[in-house]
Amino acid sequence: MSLRPRARIHLANIASNWRTLRAAQINGVTGAVVKADAYGHGLPEVVEALHEAGCDHFFVAHVYEAEITRAKLGSHPNIYVLNGPSPDEEAVYRENALIPVINSGFQYRTMAEWLVDGIKMPRGFALHFDTGMNRLGLPVSDAAELASATEDQAPILLMTHLACAEDDTSAMNELQEDALKRLGEVFPGVPLSVSNSGGVWLGPSYHHALTRPGIALYGGGSPPDGLILRPGMTLEAPILQVRQVQAGETVGYGATWRASGPT
Repeated sequence: MSLRPRARIHLANIASNWRTLRAAQINGVTGAVVKADAYGHGLPEVVEALHEAGCDHFFVAHVYEAEITRAKLGSHPNIYVLNGPSPDEEAVYRENALIPVINSGFQYRTMAEWLVDGIKMPRGFALHFDTGMNRLGLPVSDAAELASATEDQAPILLMTHLACAEDDTSAMNELQEDALKRLGEVFPGVPLSVSNSGGVWLGPSYHHALTRPGIALYGGGSPPDGLILRPGMTLEAPILQVRQVQAGETVGYGATWRASGPT
């Protein structure tokens, strides 16, 4: 065996985890968050495995990840860019039919400048509102103004992100869910999305039109009893040496551990 450590990627397990999430979902469709090189598992290989399993909605962080995903999967899937657009990216969004996720007024104005002469975004755009995570997202107070501004091309999705989805007893979950429903009233008919990995396990009222599991795809999180997520990656490395330590001998820097007997 080589002395080099190895990370073994289990694409079949990642696809299986997506199917488990899909089966647990009562409403809507199941997407996949594949940002950060599919959480370090290899973006091209993971999106191909997930697409073959039936996934048609992919969420990346950056446009370069979206370009890789589009090149691998072809024209069919929807690809959302979570970090949103910057002024120099119009060509790449249009050429790859990417869906910008708008997180701020600046990003909306950036995209609005691309819509001159009625040339709409090829697959529309999503609005991401912050309802308590305080990480990314538009303020809820901007909703009415944005609803008026988007009359010519309405968003295809309203999103928010759960802060406490892994804790099914947290009151934050219901507060954020209610906030998203109120936003839906401002944008009637626009599909909603709130659930990350933990949100899928919270039940049908959190599923809406589209869920966005991330860490669960790769085996992380805490699924309900009876559901098993398989590891997307296992690490291997050879044992370099096994030492026999006698009573009274110490181990390691600072001699902080002393053997009480032969070990």
